[in-house]
Amino acid sequence: MRWRTVGGGLVLLANLGLLGFVGWRVWSRYVGPYAGYRKPTRALLAAATASDTAALRRVASPRVAATLLDLAQAHPEQLGGVGNLTIQRGERSGDTTRVTFFTRGCPRGLLTVTFVSTGSGPRVEDVTLPCPTVAAAPPIARADPER
Repeated sequence: MRWRTVGGGLVLLANLGLLGFVGWRVWSRYVGPYAGYRKPTRALLAAATASDTAALRRVASPRVAATLLDLAQAHPEQLGGVGNLTIQRGERSGDTTRVTFFTRGCPRGLLTVTFVSTGSGPRVEDVTLPCPTVAAAPPIARADPER
C-alpha cells in the first residue's frame, strides 16, 4: 500500500514538472519578454522582400535597409524562405536588444536581429541572416612537397 502512494506521488510530481516545463517553453517563445520583436522583424522581412524602401527606412537603419535591398535583388530566396519566426533567445543590454529567431527557410535556420530602442519603437540596427549569401569556396589545392 505504501508503494502505491509513493509511486503515485512520484508520477504526479513528474507530470507537474513536465507540464511546468512545457508551459515555460510556450510562454518564453510566444508570450515572453521578446515576443514584441516578432512583429517588427516580420515587417522588416516583408518590406525587404517587396523592395519597399520607405517601409524599410521606418524600421531599420540606412545600412541595414541598403543591405537588405541589395540582398532582395541578388538573392531573393533568402528573404522569401524566412517564414515562421519562433523566438529562440534574446538578450538586453541598455537600449540594445538582440533576438534570435528560429526559421524554416534555411538549413542553419537562425535569424539574429539587433534592435535599438527609439521613441517610436524598436529600430533594426543589424541583421544576421540564416542563409549564407556566398557559396563556400573550394579548398585551395596545395602542391605536395614530396613530389
